[in-house]
Amino acid sequence: MSWQERAAAKRAARDALIPHDWLITVPADQLDVRTLPETCGLLNARELEITGSDVSTLLASIARSHYSAAEVCVAFSKRAAVAQQAVNCLTEILFDKALEQAKALDEHLARTGQVVGPLHGLPVSLKDQCQIEGEECSMGFVAWLGERSKEDAVVVKMLRKAGAVFHCRTNVPQTLMRGETNNAIFGRTDNPANRSLTSGGSSGGEGALIAMRGSLLGVGSDIGGSVRIPAAFNGLYGMRGTMRRIPYAGCRNFQLGAEGIESVLGPLSTTIDGCARFFEAVLGNEPWRYDPTTVYAPFRPDEYALKHIPGKLCFGVLRTDRVFTPVPPINRALDMAVESVRRAGHEVIEWEPASHPAINELAGKIFYADGGADYDEITKSTGEPRFGGAMVGSAEDSLSAWELWQACRQRDQFRVDYLRDWEATVSRTSTGRPMDGLIAPAGPTPAFPHDNFISPTYTMAFNVLDLPACVFPVTDVDPQMDKVAQAQTFGDDDAKQYARYSPETFANAPVGLQVVAPHFRDEQAMGLARVISEALKSSHGRAT
Repeated sequence: MSWQERAAAKRAARDALIPHDWLITVPADQLDVRTLPETCGLLNARELEITGSDVSTLLASIARSHYSAAEVCVAFSKRAAVAQQAVNCLTEILFDKALEQAKALDEHLARTGQVVGPLHGLPVSLKDQCQIEGEECSMGFVAWLGERSKEDAVVVKMLRKAGAVFHCRTNVPQTLMRGETNNAIFGRTDNPANRSLTSGGSSGGEGALIAMRGSLLGVGSDIGGSVRIPAAFNGLYGMRGTMRRIPYAGCRNFQLGAEGIESVLGPLSTTIDGCARFFEAVLGNEPWRYDPTTVYAPFRPDEYALKHIPGKLCFGVLRTDRVFTPVPPINRALDMAVESVRRAGHEVIEWEPASHPAINELAGKIFYADGGADYDEITKSTGEPRFGGAMVGSAEDSLSAWELWQACRQRDQFRVDYLRDWEATVSRTSTGRPMDGLIAPAGPTPAFPHDNFISPTYTMAFNVLDLPACVFPVTDVDPQMDKVAQAQTFGDDDAKQYARYSPETFANAPVGLQVVAPHFRDEQAMGLARVISEALKSSHGRAT
């Protein structure tokens, strides 16, 4: 078969796995479909109650048998089916296997009175690169269709041991190296808040699914912002941890083996507690015993609770990276966050590092170093096309081994310089410590119209620096409050992206920010996100 025929056959096979009586009608002109699960009539009142829970509440309810794992599985499977029909977010539909897994958990709880682990009965969605034994994992490449995974990825093993139930896998952009989710097999994933906008990438299927509560916790990956961008675009929490903290073995990837800038796995969730529970569950099963690249670093609950930081906190705030200028709703979100944490009694200082443009230029050099060789090797058997906008190099971008070494030396020097400057903020704070975290945009815009992505500079810089960063929701675009404004821009690309903004085009788009913490302070990053979210809720009643 041609690559087009193989792709069409896979789509048809996926669609056939949605039970006939779960099919719904999605109004073509309805842009905001987040409430469709409540209005379509498929889910009953108890199922809506289940899927309206947060991770911690739901786990407690399953543990005391208020809900069975089986009925929770069915409820989230139904909701995932609705999300798929509305925004095209799924690649693998695993509802039947998930129900078998959930029933086994119920039997265990009834027999022993004990849960299997800290995620007992929780449906967890997986980005389409986390391999599951016996299932396809195409990652958007037609060339990889038909290949069945021989075993679970290590992160899947850890989550399974913790009691998680896997009901679906979610859509990605071809190569993963793009801020919009689209590929030749499954097509494009839309944003549930406004289907004319993107869900982000590369974990865009995760972002869209969780925004519609077809899952409360999902696994994405992040090499340039691929967890944080979808989290910000879909009003979620998303955590990019320090490299080699969460096990990566057994996951597929484009350019797998490249170490200049490494991809990391991380959670997306409806709550910050959901992200923390992911880290706790995975690290609690000692992944360094199964993946030799994973460092020995158990979960530190006291750091998540910020018990190691006495007194008030001090945040830096980065308002522009001098590559792309934030549009009005991003600036408003920054003002809201700064005002809220100050009102909660914390300190904020301005942070203006000069290095971000050079850091991002270096990232592109490292990503393009193979000159597109990996893409050509993967697709040579099918001839499938390269989707536009992917951060994939061409022959003229190729680096020799020595040139790549020099790029990595420069990367390491950026890390040294950034740490020095971060530590030097001790002279500007009143706490006797350097700033505890850095509040920054997750991008210069909220979710953008399809096929308009430029570059993930606000997130990608922290991949180069290998600093943990957690996205948190702040607000939504409000046409009355976020009118077009004049601003200084930094070059033609920036002027072009800034000119695309209009509050009507971006209406309803969620607006999120990120908070960055020092190297290996992953729990601290999540704890800071919790503090900021609580302050926002107290001041504005928005974040949770």
